[in-house]
Amino acid sequence: MPKRKSSGISLPKNTTSESNLTTGVASLHSHRGAFKLSKLLDDTIVTLIVGKKRRAFKIHHDLLCSASDYFKAALDGKFKEAEEQQIEFSEEKSDVVGCFQLWLYSGSIIDDGESVMALEFPLLIGIYAFAESHLLAALQNHVIDLIIRKAAKIHAIPKESMIYSGTVASFRLRKLVIDMTARTGLLNIWQWDVGSEDFISSKDYLIDLVKALYIEKIAVCPQEQNFWRIRCDYHIHGEGEPRCSEETPNPDKATTAS
Repeated sequence: MPKRKSSGISLPKNTTSESNLTTGVASLHSHRGAFKLSKLLDDTIVTLIVGKKRRAFKIHHDLLCSASDYFKAALDGKFKEAEEQQIEFSEEKSDVVGCFQLWLYSGSIIDDGESVMALEFPLLIGIYAFAESHLLAALQNHVIDLIIRKAAKIHAIPKESMIYSGTVASFRLRKLVIDMTARTGLLNIWQWDVGSEDFISSKDYLIDLVKALYIEKIAVCPQEQNFWRIRCDYHIHGEGEPRCSEETPNPDKATTAS
């Protein structure tokens, strides 16, 4: 492995203050053991090369390895990535990896001065898929929360084509969107029209939706429709980790109230 050197890199806008950086790193590593900020001072810098234009993203080695066993195996193993301290993501989009970088340092993919409304569903779904394939459970949970918040604000959910074309059956994101559709009625009726460009064409989606609607129909009690309260049902947590509190206020509602 190359000799460790001082980073000298520019961090994303949201990490320019020590408090933001501390909050982000503490949030990221709360389930993976203590992480000392002082370790970053002399840490090796890893380069992520992204997309056909080969855009470079610079990230601290120890931060990447603490975030995911995928990066630890790649950068501390016997692969060429460990020798070069560089990883190629030729099929990924730079905006997805850019959000990943921002999240690593700040604990959020919402930049300073922005709100959840600045994040489009396709980008959020892309980040979720990236997190799933690179063992970033904490980032997956963060994206789930943001999708719930955005859906509540705009009274709409991601189109099934976004979810089912880019994910696999095990994705909890699929379950979230199906449950939202079955419980809230946010599915537009014209999506059942064969002539509509929004026509639902995924057989898997329709099967999952029928199952969810059947459960709703036979349920003795109405199912929870406040998805922020039950967001932990769609999270990924390790054994022994506590569930997210149902009493934690939705940040958007708290902002509105203030």
